Amino acid sequence: MKCLFFFLNFSALYASVACLSLVLQPDTIAGRGSMVLWTRGPTDVVGVRFDLRFVQGLADVGLAAANIEATDDFGTVSVIFPSAGSYVLKAVSG
Repeated sequence: MKCLFFFLNFSALYASVACLSLVLQPDTIAGRGSMVLWTRGPTDVVGVRFDLRFVQGLADVGLAAANIEATDDFGTVSVIFPSAGSYVLKAVSG
């Protein structure tokens, strides 16, 4: 089994999104589903939609999850890391 090293990143790309926090389960294996917990900031707009992207260095290397709608204060989504390595998991909207 190959494990991943990862970093989490949050982005505020709309004025209506102040902060989105991401937490990934500690044991992550390439090619298997891993749960990501997202949490909206207290000033974020209910219903904002966002995607999660895999980033390595300065390059976007793929889509992790699409069209996640933040209708609650928090939620989970499953992502599958494509291969072992270091990633930034970036939340983007718009």
